[in-house]
Amino acid sequence: MASTALAAMLLVGCGPKAGQADGQSGTASQASVKNEASLPKEQRSMTPANPKAQPAEATPAPDFADPTREVLIREIAGQWTVEKLWVDTSGVTAYALDDPAALGSVMTITPDKISWTKAASDQFTADDICGGPAPVLIRGAPQAKATGAPMAGALAYFGIPKNELGPVHEMGCLESGNWGPEAAGGSNFYLASGGRMVMSWYDGAVLLLKRR
Repeated sequence: MASTALAAMLLVGCGPKAGQADGQSGTASQASVKNEASLPKEQRSMTPANPKAQPAEATPAPDFADPTREVLIREIAGQWTVEKLWVDTSGVTAYALDDPAALGSVMTITPDKISWTKAASDQFTADDICGGPAPVLIRGAPQAKATGAPMAGALAYFGIPKNELGPVHEMGCLESGNWGPEAAGGSNFYLASGGRMVMSWYDGAVLLLKRR
């Protein structure tokens, strides 16, 4: 019996101490990480360092890229400053190219109305109010008229290529007033790259506006 007890004690004494197995396991894990880091890049584990990381999404195309898409009033809501003005100066007109009487004026668009909230002169007045503004995509034969010679001349003057323009729209006023020359059915406008808008105005003028 004494020899059996002695043998059992020797076996216990030779076993791993408490926590030793875990320590060895942790050391082995660390060694594995170090060894992997020393391997050539192509031989390392394919597991990403941060599995939650996602690749950056591609920047979406501008809203005006679709020629059949009608612009919503909330998409153009805000303030727009007149930066340039084109007009055919071969005829009689109240405007001049880049007329200082127009540049700097601010058009404010809300879902309820459009108005001039800052006018460089009396060229744009408080009488210009569109209640219930509603952009309407111009299609078919009227589109050719809306994009004819005057507008083409303005786009060339502003230096805006066609591939940076959205489809032409008409600005309707569902509740009251009108925006732009009533005889022409109201202003026609394009959205353009760089937060710009090209809009026809009275007396054959075409405005280039920039979102503020």
